[in-house]
Amino acid sequence: MKVSFTESGGLVPVWRGCTLDTDSLPAEDGAQLRELVASSGIATLRDLRLKGGGDYHTVSIDIEDEGRHHGVVFDLPLAPSTAQPLIRHLRARSRNLFAES
Repeated sequence: MKVSFTESGGLVPVWRGCTLDTDSLPAEDGAQLRELVASSGIATLRDLRLKGGGDYHTVSIDIEDEGRHHGVVFDLPLAPSTAQPLIRHLRARSRNLFAES
């Protein structure tokens, strides 16, 4: 499973992200990521955006697993509570993409 994450926007702009691949992670970390993805319900979510929500951080999560792909984009105030642990996990592993551009 490969999970790509970006977070951008906001009043104080951020642009950070990461890509995690369970094949490249230690077994325990890969299992944890799989569990977080499964419990997040992300595979059933659709894009959730606020009209005029330019002041909010926007999160994009793309998941590739066994030939299937699902992506979702949402503004953080609309992020379901089930997705919060996954978002925290991905944020903790993200890097500043402004510094890389």
